[in-house]
Parts: sequence; structure tokens; C-alpha cells
Amino acid sequence: MRARISIRRSIVARRIFGLFVICVLIPIGSLAFLSLWQMASRLEEETNLRLHHANKSIGVSILEGLAFLPSEMQVLAVSNRRDVKKFSLS
Repeated sequence: MRARISIRRSIVARRIFGLFVICVLIPIGSLAFLSLWQMASRLEEETNLRLHHANKSIGVSILEGLAFLPSEMQVLAVSNRRDVKKFSLS
């Protein structure tokens, strides 16, 4: 009886297939890891930039509100003086 040589059973074929899989998976895996790492760092930079712009716009709006505050306080002080004079005369 002759032994049938099958690709699945041959040791050489298994080793060649294993070497092929390793030679294919290592470059593809390393490129995928590098791409993921670059994308994560780019997304982090974009997130930090958006956060910086949001904080800047909030700061500008607060500064504008604070710039308006002294004139508003003067108007309120004048109206309070008028109210006090009205009540003190009666």
C-alpha cells in the first residue's frame, strides 16, 4: 500500500503554509497597528483643537459680558438712586 500524500498531512506543506501565513500577517498586522496609532493620535489632536476653540469662544463671550457689566451696573445704580429718592420724599 502506498501512503497518500495530502497537502493537509504533509509536514513540508504545513510549514510552507505556516511560513506564508506569518509572512502575510506580520506586515499587514504591523501596518494596521501603525494606521490605528496614527489615526488615534490625529483624532486626539483634533479633539484638543476643538476643545481649545470652544474654550476660546466661551472666554470671549464671558469677556464681552464682563465688558458690558460696568455700564449695566451704572444704569442700575442710577435707577436705584431714583427709587430711593422717591421713597425718601414720601
